[in-house]
Amino acid sequence: MRWLGGGAGSRGAAERTLVGLYWLVSGYGLRAWRVIATLVVVVALVAVGVKYAGFPGEPVPYVDALLYSVRSAFLINVKTTSVPETVTRWGEVFRTALAAAVASAASASASGAARSVFVEVNNWTQCEMDFHDADLSHGVWSGTNWPPSEIINSTWGDWSSESNGVFTGTEGTASSLLRKCVNPANNFKVVKFHWNNPYVGANSYDNSGTSSGVKITRSGGSGNNAVVQFRVETS
Repeated sequence: MRWLGGGAGSRGAAERTLVGLYWLVSGYGLRAWRVIATLVVVVALVAVGVKYAGFPGEPVPYVDALLYSVRSAFLINVKTTSVPETVTRWGEVFRTALAAAVASAASASASGAARSVFVEVNNWTQCEMDFHDADLSHGVWSGTNWPPSEIINSTWGDWSSESNGVFTGTEGTASSLLRKCVNPANNFKVVKFHWNNPYVGANSYDNSGTSSGVKITRSGGSGNNAVVQFRVETS
């Protein structure tokens, strides 16, 4: 998907407002049912924006806008009949805000551990990112939130790990292979992620071992219960 129109300032303000409202209504993650109910409401409301401003041209049917929002928020592979391949800048704002809201909910649910890391990977490689391997040096996976088997282009995937024991942190690695690339030269390139949230000391992240021609930018990642986002692109 490509970005059309809009500006970076409007994206940041809209995302902060949406996530702020999410936390206000959900009681800062203290009541699971309120978190889930709020996510449902947020998705339904964002779908209205997606209908009218998410795609270039005429508004799409609300059902398709809702299905697109559900797919963006919860990684459910649902089909839409009249959603264009290209999104506007506002469409990217809505998608990013939904991802941030889900990430915040996951971080809140993991915050019972002394240390945790929620990893979100945004795939803009024009390839499919297929799971290769993953390992934890310290800690355990948070429930069943393991690295996904695949991350389709222009979507995102996530996983999380947490400490398990007294005075311990969490550290792990995960890697994916690029496949079904628009540019065949990028097929089978390796994308690697490493995260470390120790009980004592600073958090650290790197992408050592990633193939050349793959660009990864990181945001976030601080705190005892960290949320880190990686954006993966190809040259």
